[in-house]
Amino acid sequence: MTANKSAIVYPVKIGEFARINFIGCHLSAGHGNVESRLSSMKELMNTNLTVLSRNSSSTSSSSSTAVKSSDKFHSGIEKVDYIVLIGDLNYRINLSYEECLQCIHNNDLDKLVEKDQLNAARKTDPDVARFEEGPISFLPTYKFDKRSDVYDTSQKMRVPSYTDRILVVTNKNKKDEADDDSAWQNDPNDNVDMKDKFIFETDIVHDLFPKAKGLQDDKHFSSDLIPNSFPSKPKYAFYFRGTNQFSDHRPVQGILIFKI
Repeated sequence: MTANKSAIVYPVKIGEFARINFIGCHLSAGHGNVESRLSSMKELMNTNLTVLSRNSSSTSSSSSTAVKSSDKFHSGIEKVDYIVLIGDLNYRINLSYEECLQCIHNNDLDKLVEKDQLNAARKTDPDVARFEEGPISFLPTYKFDKRSDVYDTSQKMRVPSYTDRILVVTNKNKKDEADDDSAWQNDPNDNVDMKDKFIFETDIVHDLFPKAKGLQDDKHFSSDLIPNSFPSKPKYAFYFRGTNQFSDHRPVQGILIFKI
């Protein structure tokens, strides 16, 4: 992230086991900077989310190094149940200015959404495809003339676009992780056998005898606490564009329902 582009990560724990990271960010501007935006989004996940999970054995020792491999990207975001990405992601619509205005005039939302750069990237990049979004049933959020609902009439004539978004990643089911065969494979650089890292005591012992001696680990697996379907994908109850004319963007508002 450079210049005026940045991000804020706000981690939240709800109840006994639900972890959500809310991320507000501003990605690179410019119609042609698609790869830069995608790279920044993945870098943001790798660096910030592994820093937030320092008590994990797989945490990166340096938060300043961008981790770009797909495998490390996945390992970084598996530490939380949900990731909510909010902000000016700056993805543009791959149409000419005139074509885009014509679609807006005809209320052709299907074509506008189809030509959106982020939606196009979801079809080819499995990492980006993990970021899901509510149905877009509104016109582009950018760019407007000052204090008006007229799209950019300046000399630059910027193509109206869906720059402002609310995305959600739902991570792997917690109970499925315990059954994942790959989790039991030994790391060749690790002297500790993987089977010794996954010790599950019965939850009843921990609940009834929290100070009992002889327990091998303070972590335990409780089928009562974690539903079989957790974490399940949230539902967008509302996803719409606001009308505030404070800036040359229009705010996007969303109400998401998480089953926790």
